[in-house]
Amino acid sequence: MKTELNFLELHYLVEELQSCIGARVDNIYAPEGLLMQLHKSGTGKLFLLITDKAIWLAKEKTSAESVSGLCSLLRRHLEGKKLTKLEQIGSERIVCFTFQTQKETFYLFAELFSNGNVILTDENKKILAAKEERAWKDREIRRGLTYKLPPAKQNLFEIKEIPKDEKTLASLGFGKLLAREIIARGDYKALLKEKPSARDYSGELSPIKLEQFKEPGEAFTSFSELLDARLSKSLIAGKEQRVSKALEAKKAKLQEVIDIQSKNIDAMEKEAIELQRKGELVYEHYQELKDILEELNKAKAKFSLQEIKAKLKGHPKIKDLNPKTGDVAVEI
Repeated sequence: MKTELNFLELHYLVEELQSCIGARVDNIYAPEGLLMQLHKSGTGKLFLLITDKAIWLAKEKTSAESVSGLCSLLRRHLEGKKLTKLEQIGSERIVCFTFQTQKETFYLFAELFSNGNVILTDENKKILAAKEERAWKDREIRRGLTYKLPPAKQNLFEIKEIPKDEKTLASLGFGKLLAREIIARGDYKALLKEKPSARDYSGELSPIKLEQFKEPGEAFTSFSELLDARLSKSLIAGKEQRVSKALEAKKAKLQEVIDIQSKNIDAMEKEAIELQRKGELVYEHYQELKDILEELNKAKAKFSLQEIKAKLKGHPKIKDLNPKTGDVAVEI
């Protein structure tokens, strides 16, 4: 199953999402990704979902409300603002959303590559917040800095000479799927002008009909509908899996604590039984022990502990005497 978009798929999707222009931000949530609840006159509610790898219009807000630090900040800056522009940056997998009022302008950059990122800037592109602050050799994403795009690459929409082999095409940034489609068609320009026709080719999701597949694929009315139908399930499954793993880890940790406490309880119970038995023996032989102590106290008046130890050699009851500590080992 597809988990991320290539640059051409994003191009078709951005064209499709132009229907959101003019909508205002009602609310923002952070379920699995970033969910922006918009409202557009004559249309009603729109749910724009931004994940680490893709963007689409969700049919409904099904996730429980969740608010992160970034989510709270986005709400503060963007709620009530109108979405006035939505564009792909060149052939990069980056989408820039422009939100405005008469007095303010904010830009939201969704980077759909690597681990994904969402960056909010002011009208001067000064970074106000980011899902993740990162640093590379040639740029840094950090609050207070000016937002910079990744180092410029060749714009694949403007490329003039198209390689004829799949491997070279894929390495240029087209990826395997697009590389195969270009070879199948023999005409890259025709691919760019293809009429939208979202289809699922057994897990390969496409905003257009792909000639490399013999079967027609399952058709959808829009690419967003297709992504929502397929990727939303993956997001839910992924969340459930993470929650399950977290619960299992917590359960294992609790079991570890229980096991340690059980061992401690067993050891304490064993020690308590031994102490009780020792106490009973002392009680049973009280007079005998009392006589031994009196005998030793009388000897201490005349001899040193070292001398007493020597004299006690072979004693039927006293087995040892420590001259340094005065401890006496008695067998009863």
